[in-house]
Amino acid sequence: MKAGLPYIPGLLSFREGPPAIMAVRALAQKPTLLFVDGCGINHPKRAGMASYIGVILDLPTIGVTKNILCGSALMPEKVGATSPLVYREETVGFLLKSCKGCRPIVVAPGHKVSLESSLNLAICCLHGHKLPEPCRLAHEHVNRVKRDMKIL
Repeated sequence: MKAGLPYIPGLLSFREGPPAIMAVRALAQKPTLLFVDGCGINHPKRAGMASYIGVILDLPTIGVTKNILCGSALMPEKVGATSPLVYREETVGFLLKSCKGCRPIVVAPGHKVSLESSLNLAICCLHGHKLPEPCRLAHEHVNRVKRDMKIL
């Protein structure tokens, strides 16, 4: 789907949210939880793309990103270690050292998921990789499609 808006930092949900929502609505089997490659409540406006998609679809969502958009945290060093991500004196997510040799990922609730549940669910879905399995599989699929389209 062609992007309806240009890229504007902090407003990714308005550019990439509508195609994601259309894709979820087109699924034959409706999901009970979505992992989203984007921020949840760890956003300067407290509602990133994971929150936006969750609210529109009325589904629990968890945001997973590779970089901190806002807030600060200590860098976890050991695999499995976590550190709270704090923004304006409030915990808005966690840094999670998901595998050896990788930078920590950021995990945050998007919609209808608690802080602790978002972290626990992400950990349960790692399966030895950097990203939770739903995010990893989606990332691999997109790269395959781009390669086939010769976009890379």
